[in-house]
Amino acid sequence: MHRLCILILLLFAGFVSMAQSQSVTEKDFRLLIDGKQYTDSVNSISLADLLKMQKVAANFSWITVKSIVIYYEPPFGETAFQRCTVDTICNDAKELIKKFKPGYLIGISADEAVNRQGKKIYIKEVFFRIK
Repeated sequence: MHRLCILILLLFAGFVSMAQSQSVTEKDFRLLIDGKQYTDSVNSISLADLLKMQKVAANFSWITVKSIVIYYEPPFGETAFQRCTVDTICNDAKELIKKFKPGYLIGISADEAVNRQGKKIYIKEVFFRIK
C-alpha cells in the first residue's frame, strides 16, 4: 500500500511538472496573415502580394485580434502608420500600401488582441520589405 501511494505521488508530480513545462507564454503568440505564419525576421514581399493580404489573426483560436496597425518606414524618411479598427487590412491601409516603393520596411501588428476573458494580449508583429 505504501509503495502504491508513493507511485501515485510520483506520477502526479510528473504530470504537474509536464503541464508546467508546456504552458503557453507571450513568446508563443504569432500573427497569421490569411492563415500563414511568417518568420521572425524581415520577410521579402512584392507590392502585389502585400495588397492581396486581408485577414489578420493569432495562432491560437482563443485570441481575438480586434484591430491592427500597418506602419512603414521608407529608406529615407519618417515612419507613418494606418490603424484599422477591424481584423482585416482596411481600405485606408490598402490605399497607403499602394504608395509603397521597393525597399520600404513594413510592419503589421495587432493593435488590440484579447483572450476569452478580455485580457489584452501582446502578439509579436510581422515585418516585410518591399522587393
